[in-house]
Amino acid sequence: MAHTTGDATGDIMNNAMDDNSPDSMLDEILMGGAKTAGANMNTSASLHNAISANLRLQEAVRARLRAASSAVTRLDFLSSTQSAAQTQPMFPRAPPYFVDNELNPSADLAYYFLQASPENNDAKFLFHVNHIYKPQLWSKSSIRALRQEIERENMRSGIPLPLPNDARLHYNTTDLNWSTIARNIPPGDKSATDCRIQWLVNLHPNINRALFTQEEVARLGELVKLQQEQATETDWDTIAIELGNGRVAWQCFRIYQKYMNPALQLWTHDEDTQLKKLVEIHGNGNWATIAKHMNNRTRLQCQTRWRQNLRPGLRRGRFTKDEDNLLKEAVARFGIGSWAKIANAVQTRNDVQCRERYLDVLNPEIVTGPFSKEDDELLLKLIAKFGQKWSAIAAEFRTRTAKMCKRQYARILKVQE
Repeated sequence: MAHTTGDATGDIMNNAMDDNSPDSMLDEILMGGAKTAGANMNTSASLHNAISANLRLQEAVRARLRAASSAVTRLDFLSSTQSAAQTQPMFPRAPPYFVDNELNPSADLAYYFLQASPENNDAKFLFHVNHIYKPQLWSKSSIRALRQEIERENMRSGIPLPLPNDARLHYNTTDLNWSTIARNIPPGDKSATDCRIQWLVNLHPNINRALFTQEEVARLGELVKLQQEQATETDWDTIAIELGNGRVAWQCFRIYQKYMNPALQLWTHDEDTQLKKLVEIHGNGNWATIAKHMNNRTRLQCQTRWRQNLRPGLRRGRFTKDEDNLLKEAVARFGIGSWAKIANAVQTRNDVQCRERYLDVLNPEIVTGPFSKEDDELLLKLIAKFGQKWSAIAAEFRTRTAKMCKRQYARILKVQE
């Protein structure tokens, strides 16, 4: 049966006061010293005995002080242990497992174990890995649950009289308890950091998801150039704020790296050679690790360069009959749009080649004859709607490819001249 602090106090004090305790020794010494001194007061032997008794008395006092000090130390330890057990639950109810008084995560489990373990290489590596943010994949159901929890949390935060469709339930981000939100997101594998990043970086209604305009692209280039002249590192958060229009940092970074950074547009022979070696070492698929060893190249750029240009077995030129048959079978299996999977099935062509070959030549829905009058009228309507965005026009046209639409529009303009 468990003992309380009071029980432990009694045990300690009883042990300190048993028959062999310093108090018993002290009484015995005093009585013996008194008898000896009374019987031999006038002799030198009595003086010697008195001095010996005094020394034993001092030793007994010191022994008692040590016992008392040890008892006090044990009592303090038991008291502090019981106090900690009363204030902290033995088993947490749900993640996060360590929280402060306001239910905010204070640290993860690995931190506490590693603080008590020797800082060897394994411990340092584990501590480093456990403190790297690992983004989580979000399903549609998890995203819906996050939106609902944001609404509930905003209602709890004190928005006065919110209506069911009140925009403030989604726009407000002040005083949100992300730990509470995370605990209610199925299947329970999302942290407070995951929820906060997903909402503020990807899902918040203020984020502008429209295509960048030419004016935005030009302004983005000016801001990046200005900051590169003033600082050693580019602050994309600051650039997004100065650009405005509801853009966030990752959007600005992606547009600049993909379309504007002159160092990333053309691959050099040395870069191709290095990429081939890295694929041999890390395998075809570990693109995040490969990109870390490529200066100024992203994961997507390395993956695209390998699949479209450097993958062994790729061919150029006209498609063979066997390649056309493999392409048709792959499209029937994976569906139009899964061009990476289709290219893997064909093996000798990349995804761009497969897409262009099928949509421009092999697609049975494509009409190869001349445009009718109705086709011309539909084409002009779609151009008025989309401008000269031929892929969007072809998607609406369905029976004509982007190249067909572009060539036919050129013919119409020539006739009108």
